[in-house]
Amino acid sequence: MGCMFCVPKKDKAKAQILLDEARHYDPSQTDVLGYTKLGFVKPGIDSVEVDVGFTYLLSQSFPKWLVNVIDKLSSTGFKQNPNEEKYEEHTVDILDARKRDLRFEDAGFTLVSMNEPSKTTDWRSKNDVKKFQEEIRPELLRLHPGATRVEFTYSVVRGGNKLGDQPAAVNMAHLDYFQDDQARVEFHEEYPVNEKVTEHLALLGRWDTEEDEVRAMIGIWKPINMKNPVYDHPFAMMDARTFHPENEVQQPVHFDIGLFKLHNLNGAFTYHEGQRWYYYSNQVETEVAVFTHYSKGKHFANPHTSFLNPNRPIDSSEYDSRQSVEMRAAVFFPKEVTSTVAH
Repeated sequence: MGCMFCVPKKDKAKAQILLDEARHYDPSQTDVLGYTKLGFVKPGIDSVEVDVGFTYLLSQSFPKWLVNVIDKLSSTGFKQNPNEEKYEEHTVDILDARKRDLRFEDAGFTLVSMNEPSKTTDWRSKNDVKKFQEEIRPELLRLHPGATRVEFTYSVVRGGNKLGDQPAAVNMAHLDYFQDDQARVEFHEEYPVNEKVTEHLALLGRWDTEEDEVRAMIGIWKPINMKNPVYDHPFAMMDARTFHPENEVQQPVHFDIGLFKLHNLNGAFTYHEGQRWYYYSNQVETEVAVFTHYSKGKHFANPHTSFLNPNRPIDSSEYDSRQSVEMRAAVFFPKEVTSTVAH
């Protein structure tokens, strides 16, 4: 359901201060060592609840002054971090996955190189996005031997300037879905599912048939509408082997934008030294990051975020800032077969 800790346009000035502190750009040095800005939940916190109002949808596309006016009039506005006192920053290394031998079945993520640019040109059009979904579908099935089918659920543009676009999710380790199935059932008993949100239906088993069931929810992330690779806000993922259930914290998220209400049980995290973070340096539009949101019953998933890359060309006026599309896909397996990614 998206991260609540993002960088809307009104915070670009603050972000630029961090970017201006960047060291000299060296394209050969792609490992990001000693990154100090990644946020985690403090130890001992059981839950972090987030309320999001109408101005969240406006924060990326409307002028700052108008967003501020609406925010003051709204009962549930948008705050970049409404639970700031519950979080702390830790220093981590974010390593370039291109330089490591990481397999999808082990780490939970990979990079798929497409042979040519997608036939999709309007990433905000549900119909046009289907072209890309059909292009990537065979790759998702290849990554999940034994899967019977893949059903796509969700698509959003980040970093654009049109209504409905979302800000870049930056510097906060999170999962879009809490991994405990029983906790999700109990959450939605209190907060009923919005029937228009198809991934909730999939995760609760409502798309299961007599023959197959959802065993994994996969994330798809790629740059769009850019003349250059991603420099400023790359997408980072935790190796699923270093994600431990005892570090996951429930993060109930409540969207209330008037006529539309939505509730989701996200996952936030505490820090431990064994966590390993990776990204794909200089990702281009024909490269698609595929990662694991959820694996049924196995707690095998990739916490993720993006970060303010300190090693990038200094003059941001010379390149396009990251714009990306992300979507989700439910992966089905025969009921008697366990997903190969759910280790």
